[in-house]
Amino acid sequence: SGDAPREWGCLETLEDHGRDAIAVAWSPDGSRLAVTAGRSLVKVWADVDGRWRCVATLRSAEDKGARSFSWCPDGSMLA
Repeated sequence: SGDAPREWGCLETLEDHGRDAIAVAWSPDGSRLAVTAGRSLVKVWADVDGRWRCVATLRSAEDKGARSFSWCPDGSMLA
């Protein structure tokens, strides 16, 4: 269409996992991001005053950690 391709850039790096993320899931409203790096922890990130911050740390019921997860449609739970 003649429009220049949009350039993508890193807005922020979420550094609190100690290794690369293996699973991520955005909440339905896009306000939170759940991330795991394969250990038994899932961290939930949200924009707090213009910066992404870890707002919750959830321990997985699985010994090897969560490999995938999903938000319920209303965003109130993560499974």
